[in-house]
Amino acid sequence: MRTIVSVAAFSIGLLSSINSTTAAPTVTSYEAPAVTGVVLTDNRSEERKKHYRSSVLSPMAVLGDDAIKPSGIVRLQQALVDHKKQSAPIKLVVNDFAIIDYFPKRLAGAANAGGVVTNEIVRDMIDSRTDWKLVNQLSLPPKGEAVICLFSGEIDGKRVVAATFSEYKPSALTLSLHTSKPFLTAIDAAINQAVIDALAK
Repeated sequence: MRTIVSVAAFSIGLLSSINSTTAAPTVTSYEAPAVTGVVLTDNRSEERKKHYRSSVLSPMAVLGDDAIKPSGIVRLQQALVDHKKQSAPIKLVVNDFAIIDYFPKRLAGAANAGGVVTNEIVRDMIDSRTDWKLVNQLSLPPKGEAVICLFSGEIDGKRVVAATFSEYKPSALTLSLHTSKPFLTAIDAAINQAVIDALAK
């Protein structure tokens, strides 16, 4: 059963492991296409739009904007249009946005999965402009796999932050995880919940 979880604040644990099955995709400069009904101001640096993983021992990887189609930032805009019904264009300011693959289950010998996250990892994965003191600990599945969505910015001039995650269970026959239906469904679920939480504040 797929689980969607959201909280008001965020903390991730650093794990040890032996192997990794997630490789970094080829990184190119990426510009999000316009979504009808949204005026987007993307304040992320080019580095924030790229794939990032702190080491092969880490059970977490930030997906670059070019890792999935459509990209996470496009899916965010579309979810906002779907949930915020209005005639005027939605003014969306993105200060920080990340889709993170969390996969302790895929790492052989993972230890203390789902534990408390270190400040170092939080600093590495989250832009310094984001005040993540407002974000609480996510109860990530200790031996599972999930997609985490982090978002901070403004919606029609209102400052918002959101941190959510959605679990997924990849098929044993999956050849490309990041294009598989369970993974993309989890991305959409996490983004949709982030939008719902943001609009509720």
